[in-house]
Order: sequence, then C-alpha cells, then structure tokens
Amino acid sequence: MKTLLITDSNDAKVGLRLAGIDAVVASDSEEALELSRKAIRNDEIGLLLITDRLASPIYDEIMALKLTASGTMIMTIPDPGSDFQNRIAQYVQKSIGIKY
Repeated sequence: MKTLLITDSNDAKVGLRLAGIDAVVASDSEEALELSRKAIRNDEIGLLLITDRLASPIYDEIMALKLTASGTMIMTIPDPGSDFQNRIAQYVQKSIGIKY
C-alpha cells in the first residue's frame, strides 16, 4: 500500500517525497477534491493525506469520502508552518466530544 499527499505547498511535497511518500500539488480545494476521488479509486493507495488549508473548504465532502472509502484511510494534516501542538489538542478534543 502506498501513501499519497495532496497539498498546495511545494515544501510539503518535497519534504514528504524525501520520506518516500508520493505527493501532488493542487491549486485549490476543488482540484484537491477531484484528486482525492481519483486516489480512493486507486487500489494501491492505502493512506491519503490532505493538508488542512485544502481540506477546510471541502470538509463535508472529505468526511463523505471517509465514510465511503473502503480501502483508503483519509487524514488531514497540518500545513507547513502551522501550530502542530494546537492541532493535535483540537483533534483529540473533537474526537472525544469536548467543546469549549
């Protein structure tokens, strides 16, 4: 199984390519959504990573893909330069249902 990153950052693309992860750059969220749909139809891709900046405007569509993608796990990851610690805390709080 392969991992694919969909990002709008060339820095993220290069960084993850150095780690052996395939990456494509999308110009906007709609292109990212189309690339996501193609990726989940590809049986070789087991993990699809999408950066937050691209995923935020199409959040509902990404959640629908997560529910229907049987062989591919879809995750959003922080953008380069974002506050990673705060992102983890928000993810955990949202996962267990804590709201402020």
